[in-house]
Amino acid sequence: MKKAIVIMAMLPLLAACGGGQDSEWKAQNRASLNAAVFPDPADRQGIFLVFPLESGGVNRIAMTTWFSSEVSRAEVANRILAFCKREDPSFTRLGVRRDSGPGTRTLYTGETKATYSVTYECLT
Repeated sequence: MKKAIVIMAMLPLLAACGGGQDSEWKAQNRASLNAAVFPDPADRQGIFLVFPLESGGVNRIAMTTWFSSEVSRAEVANRILAFCKREDPSFTRLGVRRDSGPGTRTLYTGETKATYSVTYECLT
């Protein structure tokens, strides 16, 4: 139940993190959301946004976008699987719900960076 409350509280952050030109405010909101999913700062390295979706009281889906020049797809998958296992130890593998592929993001600093997006599903 506590996790559901945390996720519900974060829904407004998702709206603030969405497309278009980035702003410093959006970047701060993304950082807060990413920290809630990945408490270890090392796990947040290279992550643009990870947004968990709850089903049946457990986060089973993770919409994930990362900077492809900073972290590999395999490393992101390992981090997401660790998140899944924290949510429910019966999760032992990942599925790809949607591979949105490569893209770019323009940060609030004006810098444009290459990204990659995958929606992962926690599986037993």
